[in-house]
Amino acid sequence: MAKKHRTQILLEEEQFQLLSRIAELEGRSMSDIARRVMDAGFAVLRDDLESAVKRVRIINEGRAAYNTGSESKEQS
Repeated sequence: MAKKHRTQILLEEEQFQLLSRIAELEGRSMSDIARRVMDAGFAVLRDDLESAVKRVRIINEGRAAYNTGSESKEQS
């Protein structure tokens, strides 16, 4: 089992109610449900970050190609 760290968060009423209800329905602790929800959220954010990095890389590659092409024309 991975090492766990104790922390404290403040939830909005709706978040608390939903977390409590899911934990009750699944027979799991609120902490377990919160960890699972965060894992899912982090996965989405990670994918978004990877997509953003790819988009920036494509833009930079395009800019490099454009600059290289422009420099070639200027030197002609």
